Amino acid sequence: MRAVVGDLGRHRRGGGLFRDLVFAALMDSLRFHAFADSAPFLHQVRARGIRTVVVSNWDFSLHERLRETGLAGLVDGAIASAEIGSAKPDGAIFAAALEIAGTRPDETWHVGDTPEADVEGARAAGIHPVLIARQGAAGAVRSLAELIPLL
Repeated sequence: MRAVVGDLGRHRRGGGLFRDLVFAALMDSLRFHAFADSAPFLHQVRARGIRTVVVSNWDFSLHERLRETGLAGLVDGAIASAEIGSAKPDGAIFAAALEIAGTRPDETWHVGDTPEADVEGARAAGIHPVLIARQGAAGAVRSLAELIPLL
């Protein structure tokens, strides 16, 4: 988006102000939604006393997005790559999440949708990886509900 907004700003008078207004309008038009199985899964996990931490290759707005989707109150913490200066698959972001959760790697699961960043990153950190592929893929779960019987 910044590239588009930057290009628009060069072609208008008062480019900086125009660019800022267009960028603000674009950001305001974005709407984030949680998958339908997210909140029910997090409620069930919380009822079982299992701690959850969101680990995301995202910017500083991660906490705002979690509030916006209604998930912030259902997790014990969240860490964005922008906050720590480390992105999955790097081990530092997983180490930060383990510290927030207060768990050891061997007793922790990481559920993610990217084979390299999520699965390989978690595995390298000693965490049990779970690949979620909502459209289906070999060796992956299709929904969080499939994990409930495994808890």
